[in-house]
Amino acid sequence: MENFWFCFIPIFVAIDPIGILPFYQSFTYSFSYTKKRSIAWQSVFTAFLVTIVFIFGGKPLLRYLGVSVGDFMIAGGSVLFVISLKDLLSSSTQGQTLDEETLGAFPIGVPLVAGPALLTTVLLTREKYGASMTIGALFLALTITWLMFTFSQRLFEIIGKNGAQIVSKIANLLLAAIAVMLMREGLLLLLGHLS
Repeated sequence: MENFWFCFIPIFVAIDPIGILPFYQSFTYSFSYTKKRSIAWQSVFTAFLVTIVFIFGGKPLLRYLGVSVGDFMIAGGSVLFVISLKDLLSSSTQGQTLDEETLGAFPIGVPLVAGPALLTTVLLTREKYGASMTIGALFLALTITWLMFTFSQRLFEIIGKNGAQIVSKIANLLLAAIAVMLMREGLLLLLGHLS
């Protein structure tokens, strides 16, 4: 059981549901409760499927494509940066700048929940703890993430519409910073392999 928690903690930290929560709310705060629940489910389900595929096929796929973990982090960071910049510069409300039918899958499910940090982490935990324990830890972490998404509205009702808009802009600024950090770490990994 102790090994399970050692496997779960890095996966939970890599998902960072507390950090993602403002992004989820900023994209969806103008939607109905039913729509938000649908997006929460779509995002977690998409993240689960993508991560399961990556647990079993990630290393061979990256090796086949000639892509390193550093390349992967730079690409993921670039996608996040474009999303955050688009929403930072937009004067419209969040949730209207992206397709609400696919919002749960992209960008919330991938790359916010199942981003480079999570996909890299599950490769490492599978090596150390095995596939079944990694999948169990992933399932628990994503269940907690789904619960946080589902009940996020109550928290954001307290801060009101103006507060939600402020949080959405701050969240997108933080997302841009996270994207730059991912690109920087990916670049350092690549430079480390060259030296």
